Amino acid sequence: MADFANCYDLNNCYNYYTRARDAQERFDTLLQTSQEVNEYEKVLKHDSTNFPAIKSTLDIFDKYYKLWDYVYDQWQMKSRDWLSQRFEDLNEQDMHETIKKGLKLLRNLEEQFKYNSNILVRLSY
Repeated sequence: MADFANCYDLNNCYNYYTRARDAQERFDTLLQTSQEVNEYEKVLKHDSTNFPAIKSTLDIFDKYYKLWDYVYDQWQMKSRDWLSQRFEDLNEQDMHETIKKGLKLLRNLEEQFKYNSNILVRLSY
């Protein structure tokens, strides 16, 4: 997890994205399993087990997943298309929504990355 704090090179964004996506899938599986355990405990009339490590780790990881998911899967993929299409064929609404979503995400992530010297987001308002 700490390794994601050192991921900042846009040239490697595909690798970051795939690692983040794989980690997110594993976290989703852990969450589902913990919920299943709680259901079994309920049936057995046993006290419900709390899984705080899963939730706290997910809270920390979520910002990295959102960042690299957007940077690779949305921004880079779409901007490549924009640069290779004829100007007349560009979808203005799609471009606007993609940029709007990215700006909103950056505003939300700015506070979370404020102390990370590798991933430093500075927006001018």
